[in-house]
Amino acid sequence: MLIKINDDIKVGPLEGTITSISIGVTQGDPAGELGPKAVEYDTELGYQGAVTYITRAGDSKWAYFTQIEEVL
Repeated sequence: MLIKINDDIKVGPLEGTITSISIGVTQGDPAGELGPKAVEYDTELGYQGAVTYITRAGDSKWAYFTQIEEVL
């Protein structure tokens, strides 16, 4: 699945807009906090990482790539 900043995504019962994408490049950093930031990422590449997103209610949340159910 290709994800990009400003994409609308579904994570469980929440929907929101991606504001950042971080890629994990070391074993101890599964959310990618210490890794590179990206504008887009294809989850089929298999790296660990996470996105930050703003929900429809305006809350800031984050999710691992594997938690993203779909791009809306």
